[in-house]
Amino acid sequence: MNVTDLAAIHADLSHIVFLLYVVGSLTFIAVALACLRTYWVVKRHVSQFDPFASEANDLLEKGDLDKLVSLASAKIRERPNHAYAHWYLARALYHQGRFAAAIEQFGTVRKLQPEWAVNYVDPYVQEAKLRVESVPKETA
Repeated sequence: MNVTDLAAIHADLSHIVFLLYVVGSLTFIAVALACLRTYWVVKRHVSQFDPFASEANDLLEKGDLDKLVSLASAKIRERPNHAYAHWYLARALYHQGRFAAAIEQFGTVRKLQPEWAVNYVDPYVQEAKLRVESVPKETA
């Protein structure tokens, strides 16, 4: 085996490595695109999976809090452990200024979905507690 043979082998290996990088990169891009597509399809059709959550979110966005309280309360009577029903009821009560009732509902959400606590439930509870404490007490 001489230098020319080694150079030819090196060149062949360099081409193979380059092709592996290209194939790997294209595979990564294909997987990323498939994940994005799946995300958008699921997001677009989520209302088909849980029409309650979609309707509740629409009511919350519109500020129709009384109707949201009624909708969520009815869902809780139907399914007492429905986390989204408690979540939307808690948020409606919070936005109505009914902080003590909201804190109670957020507590139920925390029990039903503990993984929601840190990012979703706790910020509302902390703010609600501050607002309850800031309300002046009436003197007798």
